[in-house]
Amino acid sequence: IIIFNLQSLSKADDIRDFEIEGMSIGDSLLDYYSISEIKNARNYNDLPSDMKFTIIEMPKKGRYDALQFYYLTNNKNYKIAGVGGGMFMDINECTNDQKKIADEVSSTMNNVIVNGPFENKHQDDPSGDSYFIRYSLYFNDGYAAIDCYAFSKQTGWKDNFRISILTNQVLDWVNSNYGLN
Repeated sequence: IIIFNLQSLSKADDIRDFEIEGMSIGDSLLDYYSISEIKNARNYNDLPSDMKFTIIEMPKKGRYDALQFYYLTNNKNYKIAGVGGGMFMDINECTNDQKKIADEVSSTMNNVIVNGPFENKHQDDPSGDSYFIRYSLYFNDGYAAIDCYAFSKQTGWKDNFRISILTNQVLDWVNSNYGLN
C-alpha cells in the first residue's frame, strides 16, 4: 500500500511535496476543517511544553484512523507545520509495507538520508513489552518518520502504522522536549 502521495512522480526537493489525505506542510488547516472543528479537536495542551506549537488530533479521514497536526500556536491561519496519519494494522503487515514506503520515498526525493529500521521499547508501557520499529528520513527542510508500533496486551492498545512529516522547526522543538530544554 502507498500511505502518502507525492504530487509529482519526478524527483522532489521539498517536504511540501508530500501529501497525507491531500494535506501538505504549509497548507492552512482552514482549507480542510472549520475553526470550530480545529478548536474542538483533541489537543495535547495538557502535556508539558512551552506551547510554541499546538498539536491536535482529528478523527478518521480517508484511509487513516486518525490525523495529527502541528501548527504555530499564534498562527491565525493555522498553517500546517507537521502532519501525520495513523491506522490500526497488524505489526507483521506493517513492517512488510514499511520498507517499501521508505524505499519509495528515498527513490522519489532528492537529498534524503534514510536511517533504519531500528527498534526501540515504547516508553509508555511499564511492562517493557511494547516496541516500535522506525525509519527516519532526513531532508534539507524537514523530517519524516515511518513507524510500526507493537503493543503488549497489558496496554490494551492496538498495533498500528504511523507516518509523520515535520518541518525542521517542529523537529527541533520536539527534540528539545517540546521547548522545555
